[in-house]
Amino acid sequence: MKNIILLTALILIIPAPAYSIHTISGAEYYIDTDPGEGNGKPIVAGDENYDSSFETMNFEIDLPNLNVGRHFLHLRTKNENGAWGLSRKCLFMVTGPKTIESAEYYIDTDPGEGNCISMNPKDGNFDGEAECIELSGIDTSNLVSGIHHVFIRTRNSEGTWGERRKYAFEVSEPSIIEYAEYYIDSGSGPGDPILLNASDGAFNEIEEDIEANIDTTNMAVGTYTVSLLAKDSYLKWGKIDDITFEVREPADFISGRIYTTLAGYNQLDVRYATVALEGTDYTTTTDVNGYFMFQNVPDGSYTLTINASDFVSVTQQVILTGENSVTLDLPLTIAGTGGIYTQAELDEAVSNEMKKYDPSRDGKVSLEEAIHALQIVSGIK
Repeated sequence: MKNIILLTALILIIPAPAYSIHTISGAEYYIDTDPGEGNGKPIVAGDENYDSSFETMNFEIDLPNLNVGRHFLHLRTKNENGAWGLSRKCLFMVTGPKTIESAEYYIDTDPGEGNCISMNPKDGNFDGEAECIELSGIDTSNLVSGIHHVFIRTRNSEGTWGERRKYAFEVSEPSIIEYAEYYIDSGSGPGDPILLNASDGAFNEIEEDIEANIDTTNMAVGTYTVSLLAKDSYLKWGKIDDITFEVREPADFISGRIYTTLAGYNQLDVRYATVALEGTDYTTTTDVNGYFMFQNVPDGSYTLTINASDFVSVTQQVILTGENSVTLDLPLTIAGTGGIYTQAELDEAVSNEMKKYDPSRDGKVSLEEAIHALQIVSGIK
């Protein structure tokens, strides 16, 4: 929507005693910035003819895209010789939604509106009714220790400064580190804090070098986070850093998994099988997932044996050298049953039994299959 101002201007050239009277031959106006004589917007005389030393002019000003706020209309005329006179200035206001035009801040003492430290909006431009302003990097080098106040105010597009807003902050003497500790988080929550020592033997500086030796002997394989904390001379705690590290299997170990195959089901865990290195004291049993491990095994050649009830024993040669480790995947075969059943007959028996509860053999039990299995168990079928 365009704003239009209707003005009536009476222009009069008053002769000085020693000079002759000139006739007005033209007039123009401009807003705020002078484009140069003859480059303003032309004004038509009220009677459509410039032919006297004073003229009445009625004209409309079609405002350009002016910001809301104060502006100045400048008006000037020229005489019959083409000489332009001085401009006459008239103040007017453009109204509408006010936008923020600038912002500033000061600390403690007000130096006066417009005389403070300028602030910039986060998006780089003051062009809205509300702006996000970031305040950082305040110079406190000349401030004494204690509570201080920073005041912020803004000016709108009409040139009016708003109410200031006050925020308190504290300037304190540089603090020194007095105490440091760390704790280890394995993902299930922080552990107990452990004291840290300064490299030079004492915590008494703003910055300190610290050393820590973490014993991972009894830590399971996995990823851990070490959180470093420090307390300063004002008894304030703060987190220094989070450091992630990984506990891996030792290089000198022999490990593996024992499994079997039955009735078409592969990789079935063999639990509690006895695993040993012949001629040594190294012996263990597999866990519920079929895994075993020997740690701190000296370099050399070993015969690894596996024994489990109802399975054929297995012997495996293992060579451990340097910093290498050995990981094995070993299958076991179900032992014979004295000639009563063959392996194929055992597989078929297990398969037939499974079909009772999982007829589709897809490894999943549907609602219908579950009802069928319950009927079998309860004796209905």
